[in-house]
Amino acid sequence: MEETLEKLLNIMLTENRLLEKYRDRIEELNVFIQEKDWEKIQELLGRLDLLSREIQTMDKRRDSSLMKVKESLALPPEAPFYTVLAALSRNMDHPLAAPYRAMKNLIIQIQGILRAIEIYIRTMGESVNQIISQFFPHQKGKIYARDGQSAPVNSMPLLINRQL
Repeated sequence: MEETLEKLLNIMLTENRLLEKYRDRIEELNVFIQEKDWEKIQELLGRLDLLSREIQTMDKRRDSSLMKVKESLALPPEAPFYTVLAALSRNMDHPLAAPYRAMKNLIIQIQGILRAIEIYIRTMGESVNQIISQFFPHQKGKIYARDGQSAPVNSMPLLINRQL
């Protein structure tokens, strides 16, 4: 049991380091998006993909180790993490508690940064659409042919400056 707990602790600490790295990269992504640095965004997205795969692997390992701990404590598989902590320590001061709280905190931070990116991109897209509709009001929506398929617009194409 002690060996499994030690393994779980090490997995959680590693996963937290990966989540910290992911959070830092997401913050960089936010800066690059606002600076409209497309090359750096593309490069960073590749690194984020690799990092997310590493996190996913560690997450599976953590789940597997946690299931072993639950089995050894005779807890059901669906038992929450804090139930496991309560079974391990009466006052919830088990060494697994701090990494678990840190992990939850990191996930909330990542969700916040991603939400900020989403809002920024949506706002910028809506702004560009409003500008375009002011200059080209006849092109507000899609035009459809009689067969229901989208039809091409018979006007000059619009080029948008990437710095807009």
